[in-house]
Amino acid sequence: MTFITEPFAPKTRREVEVKGVPALPTVILDHPIGQSAADIVRAAVEPRIDELVSALTDAPEVVADRYRGLTKKLESTPRLTDEPARA
Repeated sequence: MTFITEPFAPKTRREVEVKGVPALPTVILDHPIGQSAADIVRAAVEPRIDELVSALTDAPEVVADRYRGLTKKLESTPRLTDEPARA
C-alpha cells in the first residue's frame, strides 16, 4: 500500500503498473501535507480510514479489482494543474 497526495497520484500509478503491481492499493490524500503539523496530517488521513482498512482486510481479488485501472481514471480526470496558464 502507498499513500500519495493528489498531484503525484497519476505518476505513482504509472510507476506501479510499470513495476508489475497494478493492483497495489494507493490511498490518495489532499495536497499538500508535507511538513504539516500532526493534526493537519491526521485530518487529511481520517476521511480515508475506511479505504485503508478495506484495502488491508478485503479479499485480495476485491482489492485488486478496486485499484486496477486507477491510472486511466486519474489521467482522464482534469486537475487544477491541468488548466492553461492565464496571461
